[in-house]
Amino acid sequence: MEPLRELSRPAWLRYGVAVAASVAALVATNAFWSVFHAVPFMLGFVAVFATAWFGGGGPGFLTTVLVAAGILFVLPVTRTAWPPGADDVLRLLLFVGAGAFASALQRQLGASRRTLVGLLAESRQSRRQAESAMIDLARFAALVESSDDAIIGKSLDGTVTAWNAAAERLLGYKAEEMIGKPISTIMGAEQKKDMVEILRRIGRGERVEHFETVRIRKDGQPVYVSLSVSPVKDPSGRVVGAAKIARDISERRHLEAERERLLAETRKAVEIRDAFLSVAGHEFRTPLAALSLTFHNWSVRARAEKDERTLERMGKAQQQVIRLTRLTEDLLDIGRISAGELALQKTATDLAAVVREVAGRLDESAARTGARLEIESSGPVVGDWDRSRLDQVVTNLLTNAVKFGAGHPILIRIHRDNGAAELTVSDRGIGIRPEDRDRIFERFERAVSSRSYSGIGLGLWIARQLVTAHGGTIEVESEPGQGATFRVRLPAEAG
Repeated sequence: MEPLRELSRPAWLRYGVAVAASVAALVATNAFWSVFHAVPFMLGFVAVFATAWFGGGGPGFLTTVLVAAGILFVLPVTRTAWPPGADDVLRLLLFVGAGAFASALQRQLGASRRTLVGLLAESRQSRRQAESAMIDLARFAALVESSDDAIIGKSLDGTVTAWNAAAERLLGYKAEEMIGKPISTIMGAEQKKDMVEILRRIGRGERVEHFETVRIRKDGQPVYVSLSVSPVKDPSGRVVGAAKIARDISERRHLEAERERLLAETRKAVEIRDAFLSVAGHEFRTPLAALSLTFHNWSVRARAEKDERTLERMGKAQQQVIRLTRLTEDLLDIGRISAGELALQKTATDLAAVVREVAGRLDESAARTGARLEIESSGPVVGDWDRSRLDQVVTNLLTNAVKFGAGHPILIRIHRDNGAAELTVSDRGIGIRPEDRDRIFERFERAVSSRSYSGIGLGLWIARQLVTAHGGTIEVESEPGQGATFRVRLPAEAG
């Protein structure tokens, strides 16, 4: 398992990002105070989530403190009356509580994963040691007493014929207590059934390798062992007994149990995080809707008054609201997908029409980067799909193409291919390294530096989940510096 990516970054970078994000949130809040005065901590929440994801719980908590202090002590000097009112204090407490909870949750999740990495490494090391310690059974007679493993000889009826010193240490019985006694003395009821089958296989001349079971010590305590059993033959080649090597794997089993416990804790922590993100997403929806309406009204007024400067500012602000709204919906989709609650509302949908609609919405932002969206389609491509979710997939692909396309034209093709609908989005931008092609479809994974390109690594993960839910596939072909082509295939009606 890889080490935690956020903790592999140097501390100065993680905490530097926290400070920078805090300052950016405060500057943006101050710049648009007339918009954010009712929800002064909105951009602070985004800064906390981003720094906790990037650098872990410590930077997330630092961002919480810096944003709270800045809004409480710096912005009021020019923006509001001092001291703050009861509503301001309540909002501050809610922000600090939520930020601290998110930071602590990220820290706990990281601690659990670090412990799990250590336990897995120890478990693998223990298994390698166990396998390397198995000796060549053809040298059994010479090595039996010097072996650190329990070596036991028995006849085909299960009577003990040999018992070395390691067996005494492992199981508590001395050799004189066990030789001549049935091997079932150290077995429980369930293990006696296994013994019958093992002896039957040995009688046929077979070997039994790394059979894990339980044996009972003299003091009544169970001990987990890994057994390797081989037939013992007389000079004529007839099987006359069995030689067994037993290695204590109790520690390994304990580590595996601990690993399972930590995996369960990690899954629980992820569930709590996803639930929190879902709640946060729902809470963001209402103020974002109000903010979007406010910007729209101001834009209408500025257009009526022919105030081009204000209209330009409102356009930029609305683009940021659109980004926040998209982020909010992504947060909500995390909870829906993780909980298996992603429901599709399928209707007859024309993929080509959806692509043209999305491209129309993105034409302006593409033009700002110098890119041009070119669509090739021979006509309608209809299938039984969820139109809004298909819109979401296309939006994510085209947004990425514009972002990483380096200002070159972006070619979008829609056509039928062997009973399926195929959509390809090709850019001529920075491209993707081979080792990143699968990783970019994972949650919160990105193939580029967050300092150079915005985003938190959810778009392609959500796109794959939506395409898969439709019974389709999504893949990418790319080379560094040569652009990228994303290909989506969906089952479609003939038409």
